[in-house]
Amino acid sequence: MGVKKQSLYQFFLKYTVQICVNTVLIVGLLVLLAALSGVSGLILPANYAEVQLKKDREMLRQVSVISEEMIPPYCTYGVYKENGRWLYGNFPEEIREQNWENFETDTKFASDGKYFFFIERENGEVCIVKYALKAYFAGDHPVLNRIGPENMLPLIFLVLFLLQVIVFSRIFSKRLRHRLLVLNQATEKIGNNNLDFEREHSDIKEIEEVLGSLEHLRKSLKMSLEEQWEMEIKREEELSALAHDIKTPVTIIRGNAELLNEEDLNTEQRECSEAILKNVEQIEQYLQAMRQVIHNEFPEEKTEILEGKALSEEFIKKAEEIAAAENIKISIEKCAEKCKIKGNRKELLRAWENLVGNAVTYTDKEKGIYVFTEIKERDGNSFLLAGVSDYGQGFSKEDLLHGTERFYRGDKSRHGREHQGLGLFIASNIVKAQGGSLVLKNSEETGGGQTQLWILTEGEKEGQRDE
Repeated sequence: MGVKKQSLYQFFLKYTVQICVNTVLIVGLLVLLAALSGVSGLILPANYAEVQLKKDREMLRQVSVISEEMIPPYCTYGVYKENGRWLYGNFPEEIREQNWENFETDTKFASDGKYFFFIERENGEVCIVKYALKAYFAGDHPVLNRIGPENMLPLIFLVLFLLQVIVFSRIFSKRLRHRLLVLNQATEKIGNNNLDFEREHSDIKEIEEVLGSLEHLRKSLKMSLEEQWEMEIKREEELSALAHDIKTPVTIIRGNAELLNEEDLNTEQRECSEAILKNVEQIEQYLQAMRQVIHNEFPEEKTEILEGKALSEEFIKKAEEIAAAENIKISIEKCAEKCKIKGNRKELLRAWENLVGNAVTYTDKEKGIYVFTEIKERDGNSFLLAGVSDYGQGFSKEDLLHGTERFYRGDKSRHGREHQGLGLFIASNIVKAQGGSLVLKNSEETGGGQTQLWILTEGEKEGQRDE
């Protein structure tokens, strides 16, 4: 905590000032380099040709023949008779007459930006030298002189400037990334629900503020998860106690029903007694499933090869029984196609009962429910699709996202009755174990919720669809 804090503005400014200082140093270095080059003769100054010609004027006046070596470098020349007749030199032929006219009119400025130097020799000849006021590199360096010293220095400056910008950008990026690493580590730990870590600190004020916000988020999230965990444990304990408490009266009901079966009952009474025993068995299965869900214990059920058409008929029959018990209407559309299914019959029926039970609970009682079965292809596989639609308010967006999660109670507008959020979770686990899936959606036909069991089939299918 004793580290001096700095703002991002100061952090950026430090590197900006460093770049500006380095830029000034580069300019100073190039100026010094240019000066040393001129003193040492590495670079010929712009007026070098004019100075040399003035210095050698007398020699050029008296020498019998002027050679190219006597002329300063990077200059052209020509020697004329006093009447203007060309004698010798290295002027291009097309400009020789024009250059003589410039001498006659004493014009020292050429049309191409260069200059003329006139020397009237003792023998009556005239020497015309054409030169440029431009710096050159000493020696034979055609490529460098094509660029020119006046362009070379800005080019060197640009290269050095870009180089230092790249270097300092990398240094700045590395140091900033090092300071942002604490943020990445904190967010990654929170994202992985690892909330037991010590808060890091930063020497940059803005990053320190973000770390403070993340610390507040960590503490709040930890407290929330602990409360949620305690609530879940409490709920599991309540459900476990409920399952245990229900077991006793169910055992009594089973015992009494079995005693009744031993009496001399008429047909109607015996049907009622057997129905009681059958439903008691289902309640016991539900209690067992509830205990499995609470303790996350799902023993592997024995699978068998089932006839898809027969299973579809059982689904329809079970839906009719549930609808009749609640005294509501049921519309049916069933599939007559034959297929093979590998699964556990009791478990699949239990998953289906949960779906139909939900639909009966949330539908408009006057309109009833709509049940259908069919064979459908998906992702290259064949499925027996068993679905049920209600005429209620439908699923909310939250229901569609979390409806199959354990203990999810959902939107109160749809889930008006007390429930523990296990039905769809159990159904989803059952059908997933078989290789299929549970799909929640809203029905366009009924306007209410629709749940679908996608049960994976095996082999070829044949037949037709009945309505």
